[in-house]
Amino acid sequence: MRINICKTILLIVSYLMCPQFCWAASKEAAVKAGNALFAKQDFTGAVGHYQGALKKDQESDRINFDLGTAYHKAGQYDQADEHLQKSLLTRDDHLRQKAYYNLGSNDYRRGIAREDKNIGQAVGDLEKSLDAYQQAIGLDSKDEDAKANLDFVKKELQRLKEKQKKAEQNQQNKDQGKQGEQEQQDKSQSGNSSQKQQEGQGQKSSSENTSTGDQQSQEKSSADSQAEKEKKNNESRQGQQQDTGDGGEKKNLSSTSSTGQDQARDPKELTSQEAQMMLNQYQKKEEPLGLLQFVPGLRREQPVAKDW
Repeated sequence: MRINICKTILLIVSYLMCPQFCWAASKEAAVKAGNALFAKQDFTGAVGHYQGALKKDQESDRINFDLGTAYHKAGQYDQADEHLQKSLLTRDDHLRQKAYYNLGSNDYRRGIAREDKNIGQAVGDLEKSLDAYQQAIGLDSKDEDAKANLDFVKKELQRLKEKQKKAEQNQQNKDQGKQGEQEQQDKSQSGNSSQKQQEGQGQKSSSENTSTGDQQSQEKSSADSQAEKEKKNNESRQGQQQDTGDGGEKKNLSSTSSTGQDQARDPKELTSQEAQMMLNQYQKKEEPLGLLQFVPGLRREQPVAKDW
């Protein structure tokens, strides 16, 4: 009876422990399979097995280290950095030292890979690489490989910084050249605009001068035409006045001879017609036409007589 009870207990315990044993065996089997592919340099295949193992134990520092290292070998540097950083949480100093070492290599490879794409990020990656190697050496001062890698990365970092400085200088010169070209272009456009404005003003001034000249010419022509007309009218009136004067004089002589009542005219006294003729002659000889404003028939007022 007691034997049957013991068998029953053993069966129950075995049943309860079987999932744990199966789970542990499955995780270890996945890790071993990943290690085997890693040894054959099938890093992508190794990543698949390590991922399967990590699903069963996501906080495992060793599986994170293995997966991060496989990612690094496969050239997937960002994914490698993520899992190697997680493996640093281990309490095993030896494993942590190896994680720092692999982080140094990973940061260096990532920086060199994007040297031509982004020199600034490449410099940052190599600086992180130096820090990781220094951490590794701090945990194991006898690690000669870490020391050699540290010296090598220092030289590479110096090379990248010089390259970065040269690239920045070239970019600065390029920007200054573009700025100079833009300023020259703006100056040229400003000069062209000013020249066009001056030409427009010159054309406007020339047009105004031409218009003024034409107007003056028209005014002069009109004045000449008016002068010519007045000249002809004056000559016509002068002829008419001479004819009328002669006839009148004869009439007056005849009248004097017949009646004897009119007295002889004072030779110093000018008739209105003679005065008009003299003024017309004065206007033509002494003054430019149009300046002497003479109104026929108008006489200067005489001064008042003195009151004795």
